[in-house]
Amino acid sequence: MSQPAEWFENLVIDGGIVRRSDGKLAIGAVLVIEKGTGEIIVVTKARKPGYAFSDLDALPGGLLRSTGSDPIERSVLDRIAIESLARRSAAEAGFVCAVSPKPIYSVGPPTTSYVVGGVQQYVLVVPYSATAASDFTPVAADRSVTAARWMDPLAVIPNLSPASCIIVCSVMWTRFSSVDRTACRPALETAVESCQEWARQVGAPPVDVSWLR
Repeated sequence: MSQPAEWFENLVIDGGIVRRSDGKLAIGAVLVIEKGTGEIIVVTKARKPGYAFSDLDALPGGLLRSTGSDPIERSVLDRIAIESLARRSAAEAGFVCAVSPKPIYSVGPPTTSYVVGGVQQYVLVVPYSATAASDFTPVAADRSVTAARWMDPLAVIPNLSPASCIIVCSVMWTRFSSVDRTACRPALETAVESCQEWARQVGAPPVDVSWLR
């Protein structure tokens, strides 16, 4: 398979979802919401038959949705991502951004995959960050999740979905002690292996682990 192009090239809106022009790869986004204590908001995925991530924790977010069908420029993609994240973070955690989320550049978007109606779906997950007030209490109000709560990143990493695991680790890596890094490596290595394979299957960029030192 040829080397993947930049992931944000050749994107269109197909059926209301941002996808690569060949239709094989959708684009999603997640939000790392943090407060001053270093805790982050995680949501627990609802149990669904055949859904591999049932009962796993994840960062709030989802597929990028918009109208139209024209090719998407990078600036337009950022706007769609911020609008989509605003909807998903409000529904999944009751969080409303006071300022626009910021892209996270420490890690390239990992690829995740799951089965819907017997069909394998692939999604490139673009990470963004936001800050919440210290007294904000997450509230889950969407049927796709069963809970939303503040968690210590190190404590939740073993139960995070693969893409969320990679993103959280990349954000926290420089803050972790050597003991912390050793503790989360097994979950991280498993997540990287899964996302690498999914990226290979769909011709997406490989998982960026340049931050792993």
